[in-house]
Amino acid sequence: MKSKIYKENPPRWSSRPDFIVDYEFEFKGISIHPGTKFRIKNERTIFTFECLVTNTEGSTWIEAISPEGFRSIRLEKIARIEGNKSRRKLPHG
Repeated sequence: MKSKIYKENPPRWSSRPDFIVDYEFEFKGISIHPGTKFRIKNERTIFTFECLVTNTEGSTWIEAISPEGFRSIRLEKIARIEGNKSRRKLPHG
């Protein structure tokens, strides 16, 4: 079976109107955007940020990709951001 190659990241949560998806947020003064690599606590795997999802009940998590596949991760599990870090404030508006 031939795999699909998307020109851009498909909206994974677009069919769920009760989910709010953000593609950029700030973590400890570091701007996080799709493609940013990070590690989580107690794991050696490096993850790649895809999006930040918030549901109407107030739960927030990150959708990330690792060599094993997609994974949902709570914000408090992030240990550190890997690579070149740009410490800047996100533009408001």
